[in-house]
Amino acid sequence: MVLTIICVLLSATWFIMSYGMRPTAPFQEEEYHLEQQVMQQSKQPAPPAISEAILAPMRTELEAQRREGLWDGSMEHLIAVIPIDLNRDGIADYLAIPDHLIPDFHGAHAIRFWVFAGQAEGGFRLMLSGQEDSVRLSRTMSHGYRDVVGIYNQEIGNLWRYDGQSYQRQER
Repeated sequence: MVLTIICVLLSATWFIMSYGMRPTAPFQEEEYHLEQQVMQQSKQPAPPAISEAILAPMRTELEAQRREGLWDGSMEHLIAVIPIDLNRDGIADYLAIPDHLIPDFHGAHAIRFWVFAGQAEGGFRLMLSGQEDSVRLSRTMSHGYRDVVGIYNQEIGNLWRYDGQSYQRQER
């Protein structure tokens, strides 16, 4: 009996290793304190498609704020990204944040953020947006995508789970 179990386990291990299907380690929880991320000097600029998706609906208001002297610089440099992994598909996903603090992107202490999933055919899909102090990518997954936790004022605020179509806020 024991010999049979050992043989089955060895066969399964050989099968997995020979076909490149190595078991993956569970995700590690990752937390991003958004204000600290925004204040860092060196950030990765957002791909143009991500910047445009975020800035297009607010371009008129941002231009007015720039004319009022609330910020200066170029629209192309308003958004930065942090590479993340939402679903282990090998395609780059991003947590997008403001490159610097301007009124449209922050409240008293919470910072706006956007989560984008890279697509196999190229481009990015906006999966989630919100305004929190911190964003935590959970170890747990729903329908193949990591659960996302928003932290506001050092307390867990929102929990978003992917339902197969989009992220939905869950009641806590």
